[in-house]
Amino acid sequence: MYNENYAHFPLLKSQSVNATSAEKYSGLITGLREEFVRRFSDFNAMEHEFDLLKSPFSYDVETVADELQVELIDLQADNALKSSFEEKSLIEFYQSLHQEKFKYIKDFARKMFVMFASTYICEQTFSCMKINKSKNRSLLTDSNLQSVLRISTSSFEPDLNKLLDACGRLHQSH
Repeated sequence: MYNENYAHFPLLKSQSVNATSAEKYSGLITGLREEFVRRFSDFNAMEHEFDLLKSPFSYDVETVADELQVELIDLQADNALKSSFEEKSLIEFYQSLHQEKFKYIKDFARKMFVMFASTYICEQTFSCMKINKSKNRSLLTDSNLQSVLRISTSSFEPDLNKLLDACGRLHQSH
């Protein structure tokens, strides 16, 4: 597979690379490419679901699951919702749908959006862990690391006044 073509690696082109290293890295890049193909094949299989999510007003009703058909017909027939779809972001639009009238469509959208949110949170957590659990901070315990990760990946704001009130009067040393 190794053919000494460094067209996309200009810095590498300027270096002298021995055949063993080139063969090794060529194999790693090939493995990475195969892993991308494997991981993104799931997205290719879900192409119709993505199309439904991004353009529900032009999607063919007969190609969706049975439980979605009636709701999709009602959605496509509602001009106010079509106007709302054009004005809002996808997430805001699906959140604004009436829960009882569009239960299955909202569930479908929630599943699709969660897929990306959970991936983002995993990547964010892994990056944070890598930064905090390094050779320079090797004494950080797993318990402390867990606390750091929870704080770093949470969007919650602590109510410091409430926490201080709960502590009672602080004792100062003499």
